[in-house]
Amino acid sequence: MRTRALTWLILLVMVVQAAVYLPQMPPKMASSFGGDGSAKGFMTPRDFLFFEVFIVAIMLLAFNVLPRLSIRNPASVNLPNKAYWLAPERAAATMREVLARLRGLGNLILAFMALLFQATYLANLTSNPALDMKWFGIGMACWIAFFLGWIVSFYRKFQRI
Repeated sequence: MRTRALTWLILLVMVVQAAVYLPQMPPKMASSFGGDGSAKGFMTPRDFLFFEVFIVAIMLLAFNVLPRLSIRNPASVNLPNKAYWLAPERAAATMREVLARLRGLGNLILAFMALLFQATYLANLTSNPALDMKWFGIGMACWIAFFLGWIVSFYRKFQRI
């Protein structure tokens, strides 16, 4: 699936999450959790929605807009074999590849955020909100594995000449 389509799909999931769960939230919902999963901080569902939208907007900016600025200054990009990959005959294709990979990383982070938001919503459906640390651990392990895979893939792509 193309990275932009995947971005839109993840955003759609987040919108559906908010539409389904926010009306079910208590007046003060747990929004921050300790290492044991217990609720540590609370906010109104409206404030949580603003927080969610703000964080997602920052991620979209960081992985979709800011990297485009680096196209204007390829020297700011850190790549193995930089001189080869940023030679005039390869620079445009290289920058397209870097941007696509950064969007992919952004999607990975957005998907993990959707998982965290889902866990937060589910925790708040109970009378004593607590984050399910089992699912958080599985999600974090998957995120780390995919992130390490992304790093290896990125390095291997640009390591060879």
